[in-house]
Amino acid sequence: MDDVEELIKVSRVNSPELPPEQFLDLIRYAPVPDERNTWSGISDVNVDFRTKVSETLYLEFTSHDISLIRFIVEQDTLSRSSYAGGDIVLSSYMLFSLGNVEDVFRLFKAKSSGGMDTWIAMDPYLLFGAGIEETRQYLQDIDDEESRQILRFMEEDFLPYYDPDLEHYKIGMEQYYAPLKK
Repeated sequence: MDDVEELIKVSRVNSPELPPEQFLDLIRYAPVPDERNTWSGISDVNVDFRTKVSETLYLEFTSHDISLIRFIVEQDTLSRSSYAGGDIVLSSYMLFSLGNVEDVFRLFKAKSSGGMDTWIAMDPYLLFGAGIEETRQYLQDIDDEESRQILRFMEEDFLPYYDPDLEHYKIGMEQYYAPLKK
């Protein structure tokens, strides 16, 4: 069994808790100076392995993987925030697919990381895995500054310009990531 498969297996055994630190350290954001990165001068030592974990996990992830997926999204967010890279869209798509409304904050933070490149790369649909109306109600019930910011984004930037058909979006994303399943 390779390290990727072992990490996923251990994560599933420990679910809903995260796997032990020795496994998390393999995918944790690990910045190092890198003069080749002309944006920030930083690279993420674990970005390639974390991407392999995301790609392997995508093949058959379930709600039992949510703790690991959330951790990966958080690490990808940190990596993108320092312009070190990472496949934040795939990890965010898995989290979107699980449809937990409370993840809207984590996904908005991910979308907001890494400047304009990440903002554009991450479709706004990714924020609404639980459904648009469900997410709106959830944010209205919380009514804090962060939830109001996301609501403003929904009302001003998303709903006027995007087709709110989440099923159509899911079909498109499944087609986009279909090569991973071959």
